[in-house]
Amino acid sequence: MKKIITTVIAAVTLLSCTGCSLKKDSSDTDNKQKISALKVGNPVVPEIEKEVIWETDRIRVSTEFFKRAETGLKIKIENKSNTDLELSLSDPYVHVNGFTMTDFLSANVPAGETLFDTISFNNQCIRDADIDEIHCAEFVLEAEYDGNFKDKEKSDTIIVGDKSDEWRKNDDAPDGQLLWDSDGIKIISLGFSGEIIPVLSVYIENNTGKEIDAHLTWADVNGLDVDLLSKSLHGYIQNGKKRICQYDMDEIMEESGEDSLRVFGLNFDIDIGEDDSLRTRYLNIKDISGYTYKPSETTTEKEED
Repeated sequence: MKKIITTVIAAVTLLSCTGCSLKKDSSDTDNKQKISALKVGNPVVPEIEKEVIWETDRIRVSTEFFKRAETGLKIKIENKSNTDLELSLSDPYVHVNGFTMTDFLSANVPAGETLFDTISFNNQCIRDADIDEIHCAEFVLEAEYDGNFKDKEKSDTIIVGDKSDEWRKNDDAPDGQLLWDSDGIKIISLGFSGEIIPVLSVYIENNTGKEIDAHLTWADVNGLDVDLLSKSLHGYIQNGKKRICQYDMDEIMEESGEDSLRVFGLNFDIDIGEDDSLRTRYLNIKDISGYTYKPSETTTEKEED
C-alpha cells in the first residue's frame, strides 16, 4: 500500500513540475535535510531551529525558517513594551553567503502584540551572485519605539544558518575578467546581461579591514570621458564582504552621445574607511561583444532636434 501511495505522489509531482529537477541531500549524522529545491532559479535553503536571535526588555525576535520561493528569512517579532515599535535592518543590508544584498525590512508592531514578517533577500542579487545554496544570513536589527528616532535599540551582528567557515573553503570568486586586485580590493567584470535593461555586472570584494564605497565616477566610451558623478553609482561594502554591482549600459551610452560601443572602461574612486581613498584609473573591459547599443526613441528625437 505504501508503495502505491508513493508512486501516486511521485507521478503528481512530476506532472505538476514538468521541466523542473528535484535536488535532495540528506545527513546521516544529525537527521536534518536541506529543503529540496525545484530548479526554477531559487536557491536551496537550510533547515534551521526556531531560536531567539535578539532579546531585550522590550523586544524578542526569533527565527522561524528560511523561505525558498521569494527567498528570505521568516521571523517572529514580539513587542514586550507598552509603545508601538518599528523593526528594520540597521545597515540597511543583509549579507547572504558573504554577499551584500540590497534588502528591506520595515515591521510595525503595536504595543504588546506579536507579528510574523520576512527579511526578504533580493532575488536578483541572489541570481547575480550565482548563489544556488544559501548557507547563512548575517544582519543587524534596529528597533525604534513610538516613532522616536532617539529611542532606539540595536542588536549585535546576527548570524543565522551555518556559523562555521567550512562552506567558505569552496567559496571562490566568480569567473570573469580580473580588472583590479590590489590594496585588499578585487574587481572582476562578469560581462553584460539583460534584454530589457542591458547591464554590466561587476564583482567587488573588500578585504581592506574597513568598509569601502566603490563609487563608479567615470567611464571611457570610445576614448571619451563620460562623467557619471551625478548618477550616484555607489557600492558600499563592509570588510570581508563582497557585492555584485550592476550598471545600466544604455544610460551610460546616452550620457556619452555615442551611437555604438567600440572601447569601454571604468574608473572607480574608492573610499576606504573615513581617511583613505584610491582611484583605479580606467579599467578596460576587453570583451564588449555581449552588448549592442540600441538608442531609444527619446535619444533619437533629441539628436534630430
